[in-house]
Amino acid sequence: MTADNRTVVGTATFSVNPPEYWGFVHYFSGKITYWRPANAKFSTFEGRNNWGNTVGNYTDTLGVQHAAYLHGSTTTLIIHPNAARHSTRLVDINNLNTVLGTYVDSNGVNH
Repeated sequence: MTADNRTVVGTATFSVNPPEYWGFVHYFSGKITYWRPANAKFSTFEGRNNWGNTVGNYTDTLGVQHAAYLHGSTTTLIIHPNAARHSTRLVDINNLNTVLGTYVDSNGVNH
């Protein structure tokens, strides 16, 4: 996903056993940073806007999924109020800071 100032975010796959998946930011300058939240087993970056705000998801070492909004060095976990436990997933963000995502309700219906 291309974002601000030709910055790209996504998920890097490292060929180790087992494979590792980490969210990354590739800046126009060529610098690459990886997002590895504490206790994360896997992480992904899904979208970034022109303000430099990023959305992503990670799975912790217990297998619990988390949706995250990142602004600078501050991470905010996002939970949809109608979501079944740990089912919120973020998929993009626009330049108005509107976050797009999905969740599963308590009846197992995807939204």
